[in-house]
Amino acid sequence: MADLSQYTPANISSEDKTWGLIMYLFPIMAPVTLFAMKDKLNSKYVHFHAIQCMGWFVTALILSCVTCGIFGAVVMLGNLFFAWKAYQGEMFEIPVLTDQLANRGYFDPVKQLNA
Repeated sequence: MADLSQYTPANISSEDKTWGLIMYLFPIMAPVTLFAMKDKLNSKYVHFHAIQCMGWFVTALILSCVTCGIFGAVVMLGNLFFAWKAYQGEMFEIPVLTDQLANRGYFDPVKQLNA
């Protein structure tokens, strides 16, 4: 896992932090809304959390279906924790998920944040 704290933008606006929070609290609606709002895609911080949130949501949905909803409580706690961290202005990796997305070529957080 890479240390993403060095890639955290110096001036994250409160609006971008709020969008990070919203994405994890409303994972179905927020990324779709985000991609419809082209001005938000210019923010590396918001774009990073949108991609990571979509990966988390798909993984959580699959695991919840496989475990007949038992995984649902973990998903809800994870969403709250990730929303809080995003609102604090932190760049973070979801432990296994972000590495798997990067290894499969779907998402490279370091490359995206350096661009």
